[in-house]
This record gives sequence, structure tokens and C-alpha cells, in this order.
Amino acid sequence: MDEIERRIAQRHFKPGEGILQIYTEDPDGEMYDSLLRQGREICASLPGDKVSLYFVDGVRCQAGADSELKTVMVWKGMLDLIIKLASLLTVHARPIPPAYQASPLPWRHDVKVWLKDGVFDWESPDYWWLRDPEYRATFETFAFAIFCFILLHEVGHFHNLHAVRRAERGASPEAEAADDQERLEKHAREVIADTYAMQFLMDELKKRLFADETHYDPHKHIAITQACFTFALIAASATLWGFSVAIPMDESHQENSYPGHAFRLRAIQSTALEHRINGLEPHTAHYIISTAMKQCAEIMSVLSGGDFVTWDQALQNPIHGAHYEKVCEEVRNWSNPFYGSKD
Repeated sequence: MDEIERRIAQRHFKPGEGILQIYTEDPDGEMYDSLLRQGREICASLPGDKVSLYFVDGVRCQAGADSELKTVMVWKGMLDLIIKLASLLTVHARPIPPAYQASPLPWRHDVKVWLKDGVFDWESPDYWWLRDPEYRATFETFAFAIFCFILLHEVGHFHNLHAVRRAERGASPEAEAADDQERLEKHAREVIADTYAMQFLMDELKKRLFADETHYDPHKHIAITQACFTFALIAASATLWGFSVAIPMDESHQENSYPGHAFRLRAIQSTALEHRINGLEPHTAHYIISTAMKQCAEIMSVLSGGDFVTWDQALQNPIHGAHYEKVCEEVRNWSNPFYGSKD
């Protein structure tokens, strides 16, 4: 164990946890190794201070960042959630081939229970998308996209100097006011980190899906932007809905349960509509974003058994809406104008 690993263990590990040992001869180990390699390549390519990435052998469904050690940690429980969400998207984003329609899906009884407590069986013949070459490629791309969104979100906290800003701002002298302000600040930081993640996720998807497109062509630029944004939005939507199922935000201090993950998705959509994407002219950008939102909602509704629609409807509560407006006002206090944007 090197010095960084020792300090990570002291600060963040619970009893029984440690650095994940990956055995590439195992099906899950092959996937973990691929994600770790790609994640470290992404960390090395990003602007600013270089960030180290470690996988933690622990059941917690968690990812976190240590700003002092400049380290991102992803627990095995989170990796397993990523693999489950990628499977759901792979199966439900396109028609199931006739040869596999009779195969029982592992989440057929209750998708939310499977996400939280189900065991992912790499060897089961029912997991046909792992063995069909075309669907396996889709599965790996969705897993990559979801993992990247989570990783880039944590890096976004670094690059927007959130730990530094928290230390500088301090706490409100009145306990109740401090609780309210702390909640607003926490939600604002998550929105900023999500915005950062979406920007760079589109770049990573372009490199993965359109590696051969090295020369700029205005018509191809539009098509590539549409494909990458749609894929990124689907990945982010699945991630945030999955979080709301497996690791709901702790809002126990509120009389009403603020749907933090749903509003994070709303912020991603609103930011894209407000600022456009990849320099496209407004009409084209609005069409691409609106179409992606519709396609995403359809896929998520099917894979969640309708729960995604119910989840989204909570945004209509005026009390939640008022809190969200305050979060949007707080966002400007947590954005680093240099690292918070690609531009």
C-alpha cells in the first residue's frame, strides 16, 4: 500500500474495506479493469491539477472526492449499480431480438428491488446482452457513459474549488439559518458538478463513438452533437433516477422530501436549453435538446415501469419549486469561471 492509499484508508474506509483487487480473468473483473483504465485516462487528460482514481472494495453505493489528496474514489457498490443501470438501458433502449424475447429478465418482478438488492449474475444465460456481440457493445458504452458521468461529477467538485469555497464561506451564526443555507449550498454544488460532467461527457462520447471523424464538417457536427448529447442525457437520467432508488438524498431534516436527484436532471436540461450545445444556432440546439429529452423520457418510463414519470411529477410541487429557484440563485457562488467550463 503506497502513501496515498494509506491516507485514503485512514480517512475514508470503514472496517473491512480496502482498495479493490481486480482479477481480469473474472467477468466482473474484466469490466472493473476496463472502467478503471478508462477513468484514469480521462483524469489524466482533463485540465487543471491531475486527479488520481481508486476503486474501493466495499458494498457502499458511493463515490467521493478528497480535495487535499486530489483523489476520486468509487466503491464497488457504485460500480455494481452502474452495471445494473447499463443493463436496463441496453435492454430497453431498443427492441429485444426475437431470439431473446422468451428469456426472463432478472428485474421482471420489481426493477427497484433488483437495483437495490439484486445480485448481478454474469454467468446466467438470462443475461443474454452480455453474450450477444452487438448488445454487449451497447452495454459497455452505457456503462462507460454512466461511469464517466459519476467520475466527472466528482472531478467537477475539484475544478470548481468546492472544498476551498466551503472553508472560505464558513457557517451562518444561527443554527436554523445555517441548516437552510447548508442545504441550498449542497444542492447548488451538485448542480454545478453535474453541469461540468455533462460538458466533458459529451467530449468523451465523441472520442469513443466517432473516433474516425477527425475533420470538422458542419453537417456531421450537428449529427454528432445530437448523438452525443442524447446518449449523455440518457446516461445522466438513468444515473440520477438510479440514485433516487438506491441512495436517496438525505432530506430527513425537511418536512417535505425535496426530490434532489430529479431537480438535478431538470437543471441539466435547463442549462442545455439556456446555453445551447457545441455552439449550435438556437433553433437547431433547441430541436436536438427537445428531441433528446422526449426520447430519454420514453426509455426511462419503460425501464422503470412508469416510476420515472412519478419521480418527475414531484417537480410540480410549488414548495419544491421555490427551493429549486433558491438553488439556482446560489449556483453562481460555487462556479469556477475557469475550470467550470470547457470554453
